[in-house]
Amino acid sequence: MAKGTYILSILIVFFFSLAIVAHSSCTYNVKLKTGNVERAGTDARILLRLYDKNGNSIDAPSLRRYRDGPDSRDYFEKGQLDKFKIPGRCLKICKMELSHNNGGDHPGWYVDYLEVTVVNDQTGKSSAVKRFNIKRWLAKDAPPYYSTSVVKGKC
Repeated sequence: MAKGTYILSILIVFFFSLAIVAHSSCTYNVKLKTGNVERAGTDARILLRLYDKNGNSIDAPSLRRYRDGPDSRDYFEKGQLDKFKIPGRCLKICKMELSHNNGGDHPGWYVDYLEVTVVNDQTGKSSAVKRFNIKRWLAKDAPPYYSTSVVKGKC
């Protein structure tokens, strides 16, 4: 009987461990570089959505809320590198969608690139940096006349 109880205990611990790994939480460290061109910055509300290869996503509907810096800083300004920490379930990021609400005094925004590093909150292990080169305006008044950019990477 003791042997059966021991094996049952091992199986319970094993399956519990699998459940924890399957539902691990991660922090997405995001670096977002606004381009260094005239009037590149924006005051619009920024939305970021990160996808895995199956279409699952991590959403930051108002990116400023996830800032990794002082509250008083003016984000998304010309030539500036802004940092954010977004919590969510662990995904292997393959694609990103970046957009804005076309609001504020100057909604047009020139984005250079976005980088993401995923940190597993349980293990502390980090993924390799995933870089998405955007290098275009997100603006309804400048080519290509869209306020959304979708960039796919390798998975």
